[in-house]
Amino acid sequence: MDDISLSSDASNLIISISTEWLNNGQGKKNIFLLQNTKTGEGKQILISSEQFQGIKNAKYSADGKGFYFLAIKPDAKSFINDGGYTKTQNTLFYYDLQTEQSKELWSVNNKTITNYEVLNK
Repeated sequence: MDDISLSSDASNLIISISTEWLNNGQGKKNIFLLQNTKTGEGKQILISSEQFQGIKNAKYSADGKGFYFLAIKPDAKSFINDGGYTKTQNTLFYYDLQTEQSKELWSVNNKTITNYEVLNK
């Protein structure tokens, strides 16, 4: 497990799992699972694909109706950061648990978002 986000009512977890350690890093996938904390039941809700690469950092929205996450779009551009490393621009998305749809929210040219915070308002 890489990350866990707990819903505000503590009824569900979003668990981020990376399969990088399987098959010597071949065919790496990042997966988000939704797990009910009372029953233990879980289901896959999002996986790395052609639409989203490197999904990570899932965080529940304040209202619990969805979650935010970071991902790399297929057309994302690579750049050299201030430290001389090659990085790929990523984007902040929102996933609606009811409609099971994602929407792009924000990205910054020639930057990689490493962390963000969801405020409860």
